[in-house]
Amino acid sequence: MAGPDEQFEVGEIDLRIQPVDDRTLLSPDVLDRVVSAVIARLDERERTQAGAKSDRAMWNSVRKEG
Repeated sequence: MAGPDEQFEVGEIDLRIQPVDDRTLLSPDVLDRVVSAVIARLDERERTQAGAKSDRAMWNSVRKEG
């Protein structure tokens, strides 16, 4: 690593600056609502999948007994 008095060649730097479109930024309130909605959908999907797994287990046990 170079010390504070050492010089070294950096080479070429490609730097692009793009303006930020304020319409694409989310306020903290909106972000909280989006995250909450996504978490709620994931929880609902997990409950649905757990229910389907329980139903399959029940029907599979009935088939084995029958």
